[in-house]
Amino acid sequence: GGMKRRLLIAKAMVHQPPVLILDEPTAGVDVELRKNLWENVKELNKEGVTIILTTHYLLEAQEMCDRIAIIDKGNLVALDTTQKLLERIQTKKINFKVKDVNLNKSLSMNKIQFKIISKNLISATYEKNSLDFEEIIKEKLKGVDVILDIVGGEYFQKNINILNKFGRLINIAYLQSPVVTANLLPIMLKRLIVTGSTLRIRSDEEKQKIRDSLKEHIWPLFENNSVNMIIDKEFSFNEVEKAHIYMENNENIGKLLLKF
Repeated sequence: GGMKRRLLIAKAMVHQPPVLILDEPTAGVDVELRKNLWENVKELNKEGVTIILTTHYLLEAQEMCDRIAIIDKGNLVALDTTQKLLERIQTKKINFKVKDVNLNKSLSMNKIQFKIISKNLISATYEKNSLDFEEIIKEKLKGVDVILDIVGGEYFQKNINILNKFGRLINIAYLQSPVVTANLLPIMLKRLIVTGSTLRIRSDEEKQKIRDSLKEHIWPLFENNSVNMIIDKEFSFNEVEKAHIYMENNENIGKLLLKF
């Protein structure tokens, strides 16, 4: 957990090493601890400590590193400055979950390739410098009612811009930044609700109430199929490597299940 992670990092730092190797330091920790770890590591780097970081979080590598090496199956496939690696990425893909879409109707928009996965799922692929998700949603979906955001930063204002009247923005993490610049006028004019939540700091009693409420009100919706999980694909437990490759290639829309 978080306390063990803190202790391990403290042990690595106690003798003031000139080079610090961190292997997945933020894996499995909450957003607040991740933010604190990032700040401490950046401060060490400013003091002259060389940091070697291994991580599966691409955003973490982007935020923390001056140079990034990408290893695939034991082979070094890329090594460059963070900015130059980002410039190599030419396309972006967004997956939309919608209430319903006509499977017989084709979707079209300049500079975007749409793919209808099912009556509830659509994917959109586009060149990263040609459009952003705000333009796509405004053009094709005419706005959204609810946004569950884990990015923060510059996404905050984009989220506000695409929310419909009486829409809700719920912030549960801030992978980019907890500090935002916002135009309050659309929040007022559209009567939006902006809120946030985190579980880590709540008492055991609060967590128990949440658990009991989920069991009473939410789980039955899954049992009677009123709410369905989006399952993309199932893998046998001995196909874990294949499942990881499938996920890393960004081929899935929905959950991947391991069958035991």
